[in-house]
Amino acid sequence: MIIAKRATLRAFIFTILMLLSAAVYARGDVPYKTLRAHKGHVSMVAFSPDTRYLASGGGDRTIRLWDIRSGALANTLEGHRSSVHKVAFTPDGRYLISASLDRTIKLWEVPSGALMKTLKGHSKEITSLALSPDGRYLATASWDRTIQLWGIPGGKLVNMLEGHTGPVHCVDFSADGRYLASSGSDAIIRLWEIPSGMLVSVLKGHKYVVWNVAFSPDGRYLASQSYDCTIKLWEISSGRLVKTLEGWSSGKCLAFSPNGRYLAWDGHYLCGCEIKLWEVPGGSMVNTLEGHTTIVTDIAFSADGRLLASGSGDHTIKLWEIPSGTLMNTLEGHTEPVFDLAFSPDGRYLASGGVDGTVFLWDLSSFCTRK
Repeated sequence: MIIAKRATLRAFIFTILMLLSAAVYARGDVPYKTLRAHKGHVSMVAFSPDTRYLASGGGDRTIRLWDIRSGALANTLEGHRSSVHKVAFTPDGRYLISASLDRTIKLWEVPSGALMKTLKGHSKEITSLALSPDGRYLATASWDRTIQLWGIPGGKLVNMLEGHTGPVHCVDFSADGRYLASSGSDAIIRLWEIPSGMLVSVLKGHKYVVWNVAFSPDGRYLASQSYDCTIKLWEISSGRLVKTLEGWSSGKCLAFSPNGRYLAWDGHYLCGCEIKLWEVPGGSMVNTLEGHTTIVTDIAFSADGRLLASGSGDHTIKLWEIPSGTLMNTLEGHTEPVFDLAFSPDGRYLASGGVDGTVFLWDLSSFCTRK
């Protein structure tokens, strides 16, 4: 369960990437389907649980719903008044959730596109959202220093979690849905019991803003990624700091492999163009994946954990075999920086969205030899 990802950080990276961007020409592997409809950058892409639909949100204030089989535009969801930077399907695939810089969350019916609910509560921009594994709760974080817990699909505000003294940048549910982790500009990680909202633990150790938190698939560990150039691994049962991994990071890319054995993150002290792969919980470095020429903007593991995809400001996507770190392929087609990646649940497709406003749907069976 990956979910990435923090509106302000994305905006910062977007600005940097535009400065770094230079013209490139599409060559190499041809995407399985090229999906064009957005009139601005594509911030995020997400597959439905049954791999029937792909959702994309972007700077044109819309969510586009695509039919995977045909590549046709199934629906355009309109209603937000500003850029859409988060999209996520509920686990049963019945609803799509979107978050926008207009400070609202919307709940849409799939595939009709009917707007079911508009959730209003945050007084400042929403930075992160997370759905509980059973789909009953939605957690949203904001620059207003709060986390709000909503019931799904009713849209009722179940709880407001307060305690952070600065903007909250990330929230993530544990695999069993019992806990919610949050991190923010106050350099502190908080662990909450759900749905009671009781504060279970306060994890201190980072020196600066903590951009990202992620639970391991088995729920035993929590990884945190900070501007202080460290990744920390915490044991949930005790709150003990297990390991501190040092190295530069943009703060956007942090992911556990599906089996929980590896932790991947972006890191290079000059350009942020490498991916580090660490063993969990020991913290020994398994591999450094090198090949991108500018900052890595997103990473994603395939459902079976055999592949890691990385997108970059160099306009390319690279596919790496895990844990060997072998570069399987470089996917070219985007004419500007890649912004977001998502593997389909069935493992067949990889979707990518970018600054060029295009969504590419790559058929992995066309160039990856399956074992």
